[in-house]
Amino acid sequence: MKFGIGNKVGRRFSSTRQPKNNGRKKSLYKNLAKQTELSREDFISVVRYIMERTPDELDKLIKDSTGKPNKETPVWIINLISAIYADIKKGQLKTLSKLFDRLFGKPTMAVEAGVHRSGNVRISSMTDEDLGNEINKIDQLMKELDVKRK
Repeated sequence: MKFGIGNKVGRRFSSTRQPKNNGRKKSLYKNLAKQTELSREDFISVVRYIMERTPDELDKLIKDSTGKPNKETPVWIINLISAIYADIKKGQLKTLSKLFDRLFGKPTMAVEAGVHRSGNVRISSMTDEDLGNEINKIDQLMKELDVKRK
């Protein structure tokens, strides 16, 4: 039976009936960090090393001299290099873009804003009704900007 809106089939969670492993699951990186001695700084250093190599140097990391998979290179490094190669074949930058974001942070987006005044108006000299009208005008302009952004 498909689950639909208003479906009452099955037992529901309550304050006394909770799942065995409730709560937020630990990230994959945290689980790996417990099992290995690879720190975040080590990860960043390895990724930087990979990104600075030539294709021939990367081939040596993936394959040994006989052309078979290199048994000395960790699987995650082989996967990373393979993803970079796949992007090169497709003419994409997905993997490199994600790695740059991880290493240097995502670029910030600049937002331009300006205030347009019609004459010199002192807020202290405005009545409550005038202030309310100005606030309504600003709200309307903000809504128009939100619609344009979408």
